[in-house]
Amino acid sequence: MTLGPRLQRLLEIGSAPFGPPLTADDALAALDACGTPFAAGSALRHELAEMLAAKNGWLAFESALNVFGIGAANGDLRTRNAPDGWRAAYGASAEGMLFFAEDLFGAPFALGERGVIAFDPETGESEQRAPTLEMWAQRILGAYDELTGHTLAHEWQVRNGALPVGMRLVPEVPFVLGGAFEASNLRAREPAAYLRERARLAAHIAGLADGAQIVWPLAP
Repeated sequence: MTLGPRLQRLLEIGSAPFGPPLTADDALAALDACGTPFAAGSALRHELAEMLAAKNGWLAFESALNVFGIGAANGDLRTRNAPDGWRAAYGASAEGMLFFAEDLFGAPFALGERGVIAFDPETGESEQRAPTLEMWAQRILGAYDELTGHTLAHEWQVRNGALPVGMRLVPEVPFVLGGAFEASNLRAREPAAYLRERARLAAHIAGLADGAQIVWPLAP
């Protein structure tokens, strides 16, 4: 399989790889070890493997987009998909997906039977973004600020310096609770701990009626 032109363009504008060189077969074996949610002959599975072989873990749009790699310093794909890691806190909401990237705010992108999926950590809800990685790349390139948080990544780093590798800028007051989409509401956090915290919020929201009031932060 040859990568499409839009995915190739996204790779070109991204950083140098954060993980060791891989062959497509190496990547396929690593994906299988993660328990990929699609069949062995799936085009999505092979498309992701080819992307990892071309560039194994990278950042783009001033670190707003973080694409995981195998053994990569910016986020190891196997660790990010470990069943006993952060995704366990979401239960069934995070099943049937292989998480491969994240936006500035720590909201993951995943592959599933429907294609590329955006996962909202504040609600535990997911939404299809594109049927293939090539079409996902097309959407990212066409609306990278909306889909990755690029402007806020730039603003925060002008004020605070470069975002450390492996960290995300997460809202101190959750967006779902009315938190502002402003650099002043963002804090650098380690993604796994943040996602476990937000899983509690998602579970709390799921049990409330529309219009219910929430006290933030949640009580321990």
